[in-house]
Amino acid sequence: MARSRVKAKGRSEGGGFLRLHHRLIQHPNFYTLSPRAVKLLIDIAGQYRGLNNGDLSAAYTLMRQRGWTSKDQLSKALAELLERGFLILTRQGGRTRPSLYAVTWEPVNDCGGKLDVSSTNAPPGNWKKDPINPE
Repeated sequence: MARSRVKAKGRSEGGGFLRLHHRLIQHPNFYTLSPRAVKLLIDIAGQYRGLNNGDLSAAYTLMRQRGWTSKDQLSKALAELLERGFLILTRQGGRTRPSLYAVTWEPVNDCGGKLDVSSTNAPPGNWKKDPINPE
């Protein structure tokens, strides 16, 4: 009976959600992002599950499954998000491991000690810095 009520009310049966605060999406650093940067931000932030901020990847092999077809466009979008403060690098990648990132509107988690940065109790909030004029 409970299952049919859920279907009748149109409620979700599970799954996560992506929290983007109004103050974040109304900030000039957000609304002047390029479309590719907004897409990448959603693709990366969509990996966040509540306790893994800092363990988010933008590896091309992963992003290709999300519709990315150009390493160059992915690289440009990533650079834009880092410059505008929506992402921070939490681990520099190398030959056998990917670079990892954290969104800056949530606290950075410990992630089992695999990060090059310390966990935080408060969000870094780098996106709130002075607005950057788009090129």
